[in-house]
Amino acid sequence: MSATLKRLTFGMLLLCAFGAAAACEWPAWQQYKQFYISDEGRVIDPSSPNRITTSEGQSYGLFFALVANDRPTFDKLLEWTENNLAAGDLSAHLPAWLWGEDDKKRWTVLDTNTASDADLWIAYNLLEAGRLWKSRRYQTLGTLLLQRIGREEVADIPGLGLMLLPARSGSWRKITGGSIRATCRRSCWRVLPP
Repeated sequence: MSATLKRLTFGMLLLCAFGAAAACEWPAWQQYKQFYISDEGRVIDPSSPNRITTSEGQSYGLFFALVANDRPTFDKLLEWTENNLAAGDLSAHLPAWLWGEDDKKRWTVLDTNTASDADLWIAYNLLEAGRLWKSRRYQTLGTLLLQRIGREEVADIPGLGLMLLPARSGSWRKITGGSIRATCRRSCWRVLPP
């Protein structure tokens, strides 16, 4: 077999494999979408009687949509996240970590604090979506989100250097006189021994 024919055969096999992979059904993803994602793109936590949404849930939904090559669902999840958790602009606001129904029966952000794990996942999902789907918009938004994470969720801890904090403010713990308080700011931290 000539070298050209071998390359052509190899190329055709790769194309067939890619087509087969792209056409694969992922039943677990279909079930996840059916049970956890609203028509608007909100990932709902069914373990909560209040049917809350967290930025972590949104980040996992974005990741699964990316893995499933489900761009329409990815876009729907991203739009909901940006509009409802990031005041309409992920480049200007880190997502709030908790959304749901308040005491006055309004659906809104319940806690404006952030969750750095979710923020990193969302940035990663955007960068990967940009690479895989050749979208400059996703890449730009992912880069801007990473820069914001660096400004708002990273602190220079004396003796340790730069550290990713659990959130923008207030959610990490300080041990004081045997009790745990959640009233800390950037200057309040504790490093656990190895």
